Amino acid sequence: MPRNSRKNFPGLFHHIMSQGINKEYIFDDDNLKRKYINIINEKLQENNVNIISYCIMDNHVHMLINVQKIEDMCRFMQQVNTSYARFYNKFYGRVGYVFRNRYLSKSILDERQLKKCTVYIHKNPVVAEMVKKEEDYSFSSYNEYLQGINAFSIISSNAREMLFGDVSSDEFKNYFKEMHNYKDYELKEFDDFEEKEDLEKIINRYSKFSDKEKIIKLNVEEKFSERKLAEIFKMTRYEIRKILKQGEYTDKTNKPN
Repeated sequence: MPRNSRKNFPGLFHHIMSQGINKEYIFDDDNLKRKYINIINEKLQENNVNIISYCIMDNHVHMLINVQKIEDMCRFMQQVNTSYARFYNKFYGRVGYVFRNRYLSKSILDERQLKKCTVYIHKNPVVAEMVKKEEDYSFSSYNEYLQGINAFSIISSNAREMLFGDVSSDEFKNYFKEMHNYKDYELKEFDDFEEKEDLEKIINRYSKFSDKEKIIKLNVEEKFSERKLAEIFKMTRYEIRKILKQGEYTDKTNKPN
């Protein structure tokens, strides 16, 4: 792969991570992921921020961004997450926090980290066994790079140049695919966030329990929300709430005096 000169690294680069409160699945529907992308696109117009890569998972999002000042990043992330939280709460008729913490960020210090962080972000759905290959996932920047930036893209128009300098489209595609040959163990430096397992795998761990026991355990041990449990078990949130309250009562009465 080609090396970049420092002139292709203007400003500051940061790996941004935002996760749902209590690890809840706040992006567990394609329309919710699209809404978050639309909000990012809207706020990009108002702020001096470039996105190099991104991936929106079911309960968290990764972004690699380029800014001139830390203040630009802080304002951008505050606007994006606040707008999404308002939408999410209104859509589901809930109140309270949507995101765990404000967000986490780590500086990217050189071109090696820039490339490896991009690969790490794109590999999230593969590692979570949601898809077999990076190109099979619709809500990351992987395909934006290979198919070309268009009106719906949120990555920066000069993101390619930041990664590989001034190369032709064919050269870029070859370098880009080659770059994604990093093995999982080579990307451990970016494991700052505890990833959430695939939903089906989590539920299968509780296969020996009754549905009521599953609901209680998924709520207590896996932090599944009432809304998510109602969706999984095809029940109303009222029914889920009753089961959870019964579980609390049983737990209290079984405790020794």
